[in-house]
Amino acid sequence: LNSYEYVNNIQTGSQSKIQTGSFFSPSALEIGYGSGYTFLKQSIVNFSLATARLRIARENGMMLTDGSVPLSREGNNLVLFDYGFSLQYNILHDITKIIGFYSSGKMFLKGIHRDKVEMDITQKWVLKITKNLHLRTDVKIVYAPVYSHKMQFRNEFLIGFYYGSDQ
Repeated sequence: LNSYEYVNNIQTGSQSKIQTGSFFSPSALEIGYGSGYTFLKQSIVNFSLATARLRIARENGMMLTDGSVPLSREGNNLVLFDYGFSLQYNILHDITKIIGFYSSGKMFLKGIHRDKVEMDITQKWVLKITKNLHLRTDVKIVYAPVYSHKMQFRNEFLIGFYYGSDQ
């Protein structure tokens, strides 16, 4: 279950690999106290005013600029603990029988500063051409200052066969 980043060395023309992940690295466990609200039959938003988060992450490329200190260090893995406000949402909305909008996201806030905010938002539009043939576009926005202060965007457009009882 290891994952690697392959880096090309232009001067020597060689390629090297750097391990970026292993079993349960990266991983996170969040425990929070708050409330949840449902709407649109299948959608929910959870607010947690007090959230404790335990993370295991690879040290490669991490910038701990928010002042957090690792609880422990196991090889290239850091065990990090932090607390703050969290929000999670999941929206499942069929606009018509053939058009659906699905969105999910999470945000973790330790303070009002660019180093203390993390977010991950995914938006999906689905066109159901037939029961098993769907056309889908995804937009993902990620802000994780542990790795970069730049907003990360990912766009996907896919057509595929769908088989199952849920999205």
